[in-house]
Amino acid sequence: MQPILSLLLFLFLLPLHTHANCPNNCKGKGLCTVNNTCVCYQNFTNLDCSGYTCPNGTLWFDRAISTDVDETPIAHGVAECAGHGTCNRDNGICDCDAAWTGRACERRSCPAGCSNNGICTSTYNLGKWQGIETASGGSGPLYTNWDGHMTYGCFCDMGYYGPHCGYRLCPKGDDPEITNAGARSITITTANSASNAMSGTFKLSFQGFETTFNADGSQESSSLCVTFIQALGNVKTATCTQSSLSGSTKGCIYTIAFTEWPVLPMQNNIHSHQGNPPLSDFVCSTASVTVSSGTVSCVLADVRASNVYEYLQCSRRGKSNIYISKKVNKQWHTCEMDEIDTLYELLSFKKNKSSLSNSPLF
Repeated sequence: MQPILSLLLFLFLLPLHTHANCPNNCKGKGLCTVNNTCVCYQNFTNLDCSGYTCPNGTLWFDRAISTDVDETPIAHGVAECAGHGTCNRDNGICDCDAAWTGRACERRSCPAGCSNNGICTSTYNLGKWQGIETASGGSGPLYTNWDGHMTYGCFCDMGYYGPHCGYRLCPKGDDPEITNAGARSITITTANSASNAMSGTFKLSFQGFETTFNADGSQESSSLCVTFIQALGNVKTATCTQSSLSGSTKGCIYTIAFTEWPVLPMQNNIHSHQGNPPLSDFVCSTASVTVSSGTVSCVLADVRASNVYEYLQCSRRGKSNIYISKKVNKQWHTCEMDEIDTLYELLSFKKNKSSLSNSPLF
């Protein structure tokens, strides 16, 4: 019995030679299995676990396997760098293909980085923050399809346009050789369905700018109306007449004419018009108006929406020219006038020389 026990003890103490032999012992970043292969820890890959993995992203171009649910992209599979880049195994960072960006190359990039003249943002955010607001206040339309957070575009600074925000708008004005009936004009009618006074403020939004005015019409006037309308950054001058003030609800009617738009346009690739913006571009919000009872309304209507003063680059009497401003070293557009128009320098320019001379671009 004793020899058998000694033999078993001897065999137990012998070194085992049946353990697996993995490449580089998995670099200490994985487990070696009995079949001589590494099972890498999270975030590591390669035969010896020496490389880093990269983030996964939803594939854009593969066979759909399901149906997307609103913003949840479940129709397509996932892959490293979303199939639009190469994983750098040395650091785990995706090297994205041209026109793609994001940690996993999962979304479209913006052309030329918006040329440092705008911001690159998603379709969802463009609709929410730059879309036409609802009358009840809050955000614009919400784009909830799967690509809402994956398709990106430029929102240019005011005065710039183009898909890459690389173009500067020329000064704009009315065509001096065209006779128009008058200025673009609208009415704003505030009311309450019950005979109770309104308090708080209405908010008027127009192409990226907004202003507020008192819901109690007795606290406003024709002159104060001009002040709050001209507080819109994309309106230079306006006239306003307040009428039909209600003694009970304090509602009234404002008749507004936009007599002049800024010579240096406060417009971009999203917000723009040529002197006759559609009524739908004006939104009056009642969200900050309070009443003890009844339903508050703020209704917009057209007064003059045809044959109005134009608002055109170079007043349609010249063509744009590009040069580099020596003061700010930025691309700037100026108007190269038609020969006949050099006689009177384009009416809209002449009327607004002071605005141009005070511009930091000149």
